[in-house]
Amino acid sequence: MEKNEVSSVVRLAKNACNCFTGDTKVQTGEGEKNIEDIEVGDKVLSKDETTGEVAYKEVTATFNHETDEIYNIYVGGQTIESTFNHPFHVKDKGWTFVKDLKVGDLLVQSDGDTLKVDSIEVEHRQATVYNLRVDGFHTYFVSDLGIWVHNTNCASINWKGFSSGKLQPHYEKHGHEFGNITQNEYLKLAKDFAAETSDSFKEQVVGNFIVKYDSSTRRVLVGHIKDRQIRTFYKDDGRSADPFQAAVDLAKSLGGG
Repeated sequence: MEKNEVSSVVRLAKNACNCFTGDTKVQTGEGEKNIEDIEVGDKVLSKDETTGEVAYKEVTATFNHETDEIYNIYVGGQTIESTFNHPFHVKDKGWTFVKDLKVGDLLVQSDGDTLKVDSIEVEHRQATVYNLRVDGFHTYFVSDLGIWVHNTNCASINWKGFSSGKLQPHYEKHGHEFGNITQNEYLKLAKDFAAETSDSFKEQVVGNFIVKYDSSTRRVLVGHIKDRQIRTFYKDDGRSADPFQAAVDLAKSLGGG
């Protein structure tokens, strides 16, 4: 697959959340773990699609959401449960969405071998599904078969702004932390940070909220995913031993709804 085709698959995958069911095994530095149990800071086996290097890389963000459709991929005597739009690496095809997999496609494993897709079934049921963001190579391996998948995650959200009535009080409370700026400038900084991506950021989905933290600038944001509204944006004041966890706890206190 050409580089522009790879980019196209990854970009299209970001138009929705693509994930695995919670009991999907992921190969980590501590052995296999259910994807639902993996935390930011854990190291998972990853592969550079350009050089072929395989190494353990840090998880920089975790995601989960609800879905009502699961694709059951039967391979190597096992079943991998995924959403329709997760990219798998197929020999001679490259990154391929689950919905586009064909019986007989050869899925690439962590050791470079391949396994044939035996069958695929679509199941309509409610399920919580999970995904990771992996530092550096942006890939990981699922099941004890070590099937190579991409780490593309929930789309960058087109944030509307702050929740109704929240902009002014949050500007009055936190605006000065960013210098002598106007309310509109504070809003722009918040929306810019919400849309910004970096492997150095920590992110976690808490119910319907996403928490984002940049340790280099101490910026913290909590936003409501479904409403696409920012709930707060501030700079950590250094008093918390773990600013990211403090923000996660804040999101939990909001009820996750």
